[in-house]
Amino acid sequence: PAAPGAGTPMEGAWSGPETDAIATVTTDRFYAGTATFWVRGRDAAGNWGAASPLEVPVNGVERLPGGPVERAFLDLPVPNPLRSASLIRFGVEESGPIRLEVFDLAGRLVAELAGGDHPAGAYEIRWDGRGRGRTVSSGVYALRYESAAGVLTRRILVVR
Repeated sequence: PAAPGAGTPMEGAWSGPETDAIATVTTDRFYAGTATFWVRGRDAAGNWGAASPLEVPVNGVERLPGGPVERAFLDLPVPNPLRSASLIRFGVEESGPIRLEVFDLAGRLVAELAGGDHPAGAYEIRWDGRGRGRTVSSGVYALRYESAAGVLTRRILVVR
């Protein structure tokens, strides 16, 4: 399980010890089968409870026989909007060159967050909202992640 507060926030009517809750999770990096999500709650005083596993059936992409399937993922930054810093998770199933960059909406490169050859796996990087030696201004920015599997993009809102 991730550190308390590092995951996807849930929405619900928090009126008692049990409630229905909803969270939107991008499943494009899951294969068909069962995925384990770790869930933890926080009380009104801000104290986090213990993490509990939640098994969820996933109707995703099947692994194809006959060789590796080259896939990559780029999660939405957490938190988004970024006020002081956000955590960005990304990864790829095949080793090789990658690039993770931040662009403004005019298409100008703002920051290079990761690059070069990386082994297969999942990575996390913290972006503090700085680029080229200065703090970026409030606005919408594009994260662009490129690997041999293709190009993925996500938006991040910076609020100062």
